[in-house]
Amino acid sequence: MDEPTKKAFDFAADVTKQLITVASAIVTVTVTFSKDTPVPAREWAYGAWFCFLVSILLGFGALMCMTGELQPKVNNGVGKQNPSVWKGNITFFSATQIFVFLVGICLTAWFGKVAMQSSGKPQMEIQPQQVCNCVFPTPKPVQESPSQQSVRKIKKKPKSISH
Repeated sequence: MDEPTKKAFDFAADVTKQLITVASAIVTVTVTFSKDTPVPAREWAYGAWFCFLVSILLGFGALMCMTGELQPKVNNGVGKQNPSVWKGNITFFSATQIFVFLVGICLTAWFGKVAMQSSGKPQMEIQPQQVCNCVFPTPKPVQESPSQQSVRKIKKKPKSISH
């Protein structure tokens, strides 16, 4: 195999590994802070996580296809004369990985927008809850007895008479 072909496989593998690493990091960071995620933004986060997971799996498939192209199982493990990164299986996995990764990035950006817009609103819908079945009587006005009324009158200071 010539040097440009070796470099092509190296660069293709590096791009695939970088996408796997970045997708894993984004999922890790967003999952870490997911408890603080507002309710309206959660669906966007779930969609982004799904896309990144699929992108990671497609990256593994691309790396496996590159390995298989470099060292096929036919002819007792002897490689082909002209391996290429442009074989259909490699380009399918690589192109699909990149596309799904970009969709995940878009969903993550939209998730951030929705989360920021709804951060001032309550995170959960508040539903009234019945705490107990308590019955309280309504208070009635207290009426003073005649003796209490006279005591109150006595406690008042008499008006002073000025001459």
